[in-house]
Amino acid sequence: MPTLFIELIRFLAMMSEEKLIQIGQVIKQLAFSKYKSNLDFAAACEVDEKTIRRIFSGKQNFSIQIFGRICKVLDIKMSTLLIMVKE
Repeated sequence: MPTLFIELIRFLAMMSEEKLIQIGQVIKQLAFSKYKSNLDFAAACEVDEKTIRRIFSGKQNFSIQIFGRICKVLDIKMSTLLIMVKE
């Protein structure tokens, strides 16, 4: 397995509530720069709008699959998004 993938799994597995909130804020900021509403973004990600709201607020511990879909829709690498959170 590539080292980056292992780091991604390790980071996601050890996410604190604070990190979930930070990730949600970054995703929300990026989503609103491309989409007009939560519903539009959720549809693009093929995720329920309630799930997107919980992710934005840091109340959803999401899977790598959902994280991958979000990053694909936002046209950003998973690692890049996580680096934005780490800073």
